[in-house]
Formats: sequence, C-alpha cells, structure tokens
Amino acid sequence: MSRNYIKKNYKGIKGILVVAVDRRRLNLLLNALNLIEKKDISLFKKILKRFKIIFIPTARGNLNGTYEKDRVWITEGGILSENYTSFVASLIIHEAHHVSQYLTGHKYKIPSSEISALVEQKKFLKKIDDNLSLNWLDKELEKEWWNDVVGNKRSTA
Repeated sequence: MSRNYIKKNYKGIKGILVVAVDRRRLNLLLNALNLIEKKDISLFKKILKRFKIIFIPTARGNLNGTYEKDRVWITEGGILSENYTSFVASLIIHEAHHVSQYLTGHKYKIPSSEISALVEQKKFLKKIDDNLSLNWLDKELEKEWWNDVVGNKRSTA
C-alpha cells in the first residue's frame, strides 16, 4: 500500500526538500528550521547547504538516521511531536554536523563523532537558553550510550 506524503521545498529550489507523513509533522519540522534561521542566520545557511532532503516517514517512533553521503536526514514523527521545537532545532544542527564531518573527510567514529555533534547541538541550546534540553543531553551523555553500538558503526533502521 502506498502512502501520499506531503512535500515542501523549504526555501525554494536551493533549499531542502521536506517530505512528511502529515501536515502536523511537516509544520513541526518547519518551525524548528525557522527557529534556527531566526536565532543564527549563519548556522541556518550551513544547514541549507548540508541537507538536500529531510524525510519523516511515520507519525510515531523515535528512530533517526542521517545518510551523510546523500545529505538526507530521516527522522520518525515521534521525535518531532514529543520534543520541544528548540530541541528539534538542535537535533537538526547535530545531524547537519555529521554531514559536515563527512564532507570534510572525517570518518564516523564512536564516540568522537557523536561528541563533536553534541557539542554543536549544545552550543545552540545555550545560545537560545534551553536549559531543559541541555540538562537532558548532559544526562544522556553520562550514559555513554555509544558503548552499545556494535562494531563502531552507527545503526539506522
């Protein structure tokens, strides 16, 4: 069974194609992109250069993966609907940083690749004074979740 997705060329032909399962998830993602643009225009311009497509295939779920070579971020709708706009914006920055790592020849290596992306994510959260998300990220870092990743490779479903 095929599904009709909603598509939006965010910022036109040179922007990002956003494909979503429904208008609600699309708007949640667009709000996060708008927040980045409002708070840090130079960072926003980098985001536009890093991603070609953002795909939201489901309304629920919290799986998340970036395909750096193709400059595609796939995120499930639960990530968007279960988090604050500021956190989603910081996650966009995190995932865009992985694309930057790839484009500059840095191979994905745990934990350094994730820590580097988390540093960028946290910088933005500090800039916008989102202490709730900062505290949550700090707690997640304490768990060292990357130790559970098999073979030092990122897993995306």
